[in-house]
Amino acid sequence: MAFNKAKAMQEAEKSVSQGKTSQAIKQYLLVFEKDPADLALLNTVGDLYVREKNMPEALKYFHKLADSYTQEGFTVKAIAIYKKISKLDPATVDVLLKMAELYSVQGLGREAREQYSQAVEFYRKKNQNDKALDVFRKIVALDPENTNYRVRLADFLESQGKKADAAKIYVETVEIALRKGDNATIDLAMKKALNLEPKNPELQFLRARIAIGKNQPDEVEKIILGTPELASNPASRQILLEAYIAGHKLDAAEKLLVDVFRGNPADFASMAAYCEQCLGTNEIDAAFKPLNSVADLMIENKTTGPLMEVLRKIWAKTPGHIPTLELISKIAEKTADEFTLPEVLDALGNAYVKAGALEKAEKIYRQLVAREPENETLKGLLKQVLQKQGKEPEAAKPEDLSNVEMALTPETEAAPTAEEAAIAAKEADAAAVVKEALDNCDLFNRYGLMDKAFAELDKALSASPDNIDVYKRMLEISQKSDRARATLAARALARIYSERGDHGTAKKYEHMATSPGTHMMVEEIPQTTEAPPPTSGAAPPVATEFDLSEEFLGQATVTTPKPSPDATLGLGAPPVSVTPSPTTEIPIDLTPPQVEQAPPPPVQEIDLTGGLAPPPPPTVEAPLVETQPVGAPPFNFEDSKVEIDYYMDQGFRDEARAAVQTLEEKFPGNSQVAELRARVEGQLAPRPKVEEALPQAVPTPPPVEVPPPVVEPPPLPTPPASTPAPPAGPPAAPSGGDTLGGLIGDLEASLDGIATDMPPAAKGGEAAMAKPATSASPASPLSGFLDELGEGEQAAAAQDDPQTHYDLGVAFREMNLLDEAIGEFQKVVKGAQKGVFPRNFLQVCTLLALCFMDKQMPVIAIKWYLRALEMPDLDEEATMAVQYDLGVAYEQSGDTRKALEKYSEVYSQNIDYRDVAEKIRQLQSKS
Repeated sequence: MAFNKAKAMQEAEKSVSQGKTSQAIKQYLLVFEKDPADLALLNTVGDLYVREKNMPEALKYFHKLADSYTQEGFTVKAIAIYKKISKLDPATVDVLLKMAELYSVQGLGREAREQYSQAVEFYRKKNQNDKALDVFRKIVALDPENTNYRVRLADFLESQGKKADAAKIYVETVEIALRKGDNATIDLAMKKALNLEPKNPELQFLRARIAIGKNQPDEVEKIILGTPELASNPASRQILLEAYIAGHKLDAAEKLLVDVFRGNPADFASMAAYCEQCLGTNEIDAAFKPLNSVADLMIENKTTGPLMEVLRKIWAKTPGHIPTLELISKIAEKTADEFTLPEVLDALGNAYVKAGALEKAEKIYRQLVAREPENETLKGLLKQVLQKQGKEPEAAKPEDLSNVEMALTPETEAAPTAEEAAIAAKEADAAAVVKEALDNCDLFNRYGLMDKAFAELDKALSASPDNIDVYKRMLEISQKSDRARATLAARALARIYSERGDHGTAKKYEHMATSPGTHMMVEEIPQTTEAPPPTSGAAPPVATEFDLSEEFLGQATVTTPKPSPDATLGLGAPPVSVTPSPTTEIPIDLTPPQVEQAPPPPVQEIDLTGGLAPPPPPTVEAPLVETQPVGAPPFNFEDSKVEIDYYMDQGFRDEARAAVQTLEEKFPGNSQVAELRARVEGQLAPRPKVEEALPQAVPTPPPVEVPPPVVEPPPLPTPPASTPAPPAGPPAAPSGGDTLGGLIGDLEASLDGIATDMPPAAKGGEAAMAKPATSASPASPLSGFLDELGEGEQAAAAQDDPQTHYDLGVAFREMNLLDEAIGEFQKVVKGAQKGVFPRNFLQVCTLLALCFMDKQMPVIAIKWYLRALEMPDLDEEATMAVQYDLGVAYEQSGDTRKALEKYSEVYSQNIDYRDVAEKIRQLQSKS
């Protein structure tokens, strides 16, 4: 026949109501055997055993229930059961340790330390000091950076004669205090450690660290050299090196410098500091020597940046120091540093020449010429070096001569005169200088070295004063970084084009020069005006068509020739074929391609006076794009959103609104700013009313953990008639509303009966669990620690998760552990500031009031009901519920006038609310 759980539960409840406790226990155990998932039955069985004064059996089932809750992950429920066990059996230290572990799992370090501290005191009283130390170490492990705990632990170890262990803890404490900069703890722990082990190498090393931190290099030297164990310690040698450098003992530092660096190649600071001091005293070779020793290692590790920085300082101080230049060139070659290499090779060649090392200079200049075969300056320098050595300059190679012969054909052309040849050579030299300068300028510009880039352009202009390419490059790179130089370049181009008769282009450049806001971009108009007569022997200059838009906008692929702006204006001069001069490079052949052309577009009138590029394309309807003022920084939605969310999370409402208002002023009409405004106003709107009407003082708090469904037994006999009835509202689980209310009431009575075996906390009161009374034995080093633990944990409590304390309070109240529940609920509201309320403030206040009502303390309950009414935005139903319960509390406290006043307030809002009319009638009849 199938098992009928409901029927079995009814029979068990009937047995309880008839006082047949033993029979009820058997029936509940039978139900649990059939349904082991119903863990609440274990609590019921344990309570029944307590009623029979059978503590061993009661504890057996409570332990079984606590273990089951722990395994199932119901940590808060497990803590509540262990707290119940602790009150029934306070002499069991294992329960304290299990509670401490569970509190630690919940992230409640303060509560965990409280349990551990009670366990330490328990072991200390029984002279089980080894176990006390094990637990004490767990306390320290909960907060490893707490130096106070560590000092207390070391003191206790010292008192037990474990000096080596104590010294180790002191050393660890000093290290932590050094990181924190806690000088008081450093001095205290150091003093205690030195008293125990004055020759401890670790301790001496810490002394040296402290001395170097206090800028006492002589003391550091004395400590390390006086401790043989530290002589080979790399960390000690590093500190000793720092002391030598700080004490300006450069000779002693030089002996350690390279070895210390090789031991820790990532730390270049000491090497750099040493070299700085050497440079300060003009000891150039001393500064260079260690750098040369570690260069290969740094090249191999690809960490030459700091090394090059120091070498450049030496180079700047002594430009002709050949070893430094040689090392820099070596590093530049190994690291493919094409930016540094030409510069340092040029300086090295010059240094070799000055030093008379002509063969080395020849090698350097040959290397430079090989890198830049068109650089006539370098060729000239190489020629001079060869002449100084009595060597003849190398003749041109045969293939070069063949090229020259080809250039001289046809034979019918007359040979140039000496004057023409000189002019041609001069122009060729100028072209070479310009090309080199432009290449160097591009290189410097890529690296952001604008001063050097402009210097190269100035060099080019000195060789070719009216070179258009140079001025264009100057205009291009200076329009953002140097407006004054851009203006000069634009004026120069306007002058040059005007002199050549290209007045249209000249006018545009002049407009750029006089209008700083104009973008430096122009498309030049081909001209037919004849240029000035050519110079004898040189190619005649002609009007040239340039397109600067290619240089500033990038070269575009052209498939169909585009009519020039002049053609669209009816000026229609056809483009002409241009023969470039020796100093001018034309990137595109402007001769119109022989292809069939599409019909020209409709004539558009374009105002070219603004210096803008080609005419705009035909208007195409595009989606509307939000605009912002010219020059305004772009709107960053993500950053603004993060800022607004931060203000909202921190409760800075005014700041959030101000930030959005600023964005609205800066970006008017922006949809994303509007989204931020909606976001702020949506979160700042008045909170919605409570969705469910509160028929009682407060909605029943949601359970933290949901154990399997339980069918509770019927209520046991009610308390004596003299006990005031509990107030209406959400019934407390252990009170009369609960099916085990009477049984738990008997449990309280049974606990009173064993009070002589329990600490004061087990008898009730506001403390969660009082510490055992101290005996007359001598004070232990732990005593002070335990006192400090109780006094110094209040600040830490505010950092705990309020929700965890709330859940614990609910669980404790379900187990009728009212003092513990009150303690947890008070922690939830303790951190609340004036005007700032926790999320469940209303529930916590009313639960606190109900706990005090259950403890027959209505005066304190009244205070918590009044606190509940401070909650803003309470709806009508919630307010009436609290007012009604407040009337009940005043009535039980004997203040009938205040009770009648509160009942009347409820009556004025809802005449049918609960039994408020009957309450008023009864009080009025008594007055």
